[in-house]
Amino acid sequence: MSEGGSNAVVVTRQGGVQIVEFVVSNLVDQAEIDKIGRTMEELVESAGHPKIVVNFANLKHVSSAMLGVLISVEKKVGQMKGEMRLAGIPASIMQVFKLTRLDKLLKIFDTVEDATYRF
Repeated sequence: MSEGGSNAVVVTRQGGVQIVEFVVSNLVDQAEIDKIGRTMEELVESAGHPKIVVNFANLKHVSSAMLGVLISVEKKVGQMKGEMRLAGIPASIMQVFKLTRLDKLLKIFDTVEDATYRF
C-alpha cells in the first residue's frame, strides 16, 4: 500500500493473488472511500494480469460510493485481463448487491479461501 493509503483496508499477497481485507465495519466516509479506491487502483496497475480478492467479512455497511468504487475497479481489472472476486459478504450487504444486480456483475464467493483456490 502506498503512502497516504487507506487505514480501512489491509492488503496481503497469497501466491499471485492480492487480498484486500476491510478492517472496519462501516464504509460511509467519502474521504476514506476515495483512499480505498486509490489503493485498489494501484494494486490493479501494479500487476500484469491482476488477481484480486476483496474480503467483506468485517463489514456491516457500505455506501453507494463504495459500490461505485468496486464497479470502477472491476472495469479496470477487466481491461487488464485480470479478475476481481469478492468474498465473505454478510447477508445485509448481499441483499444490497442483489437489489442493485451487482451480484450478476461481480464474482462472489463464500470465503476468501474458496475465491483464492479457484483462481
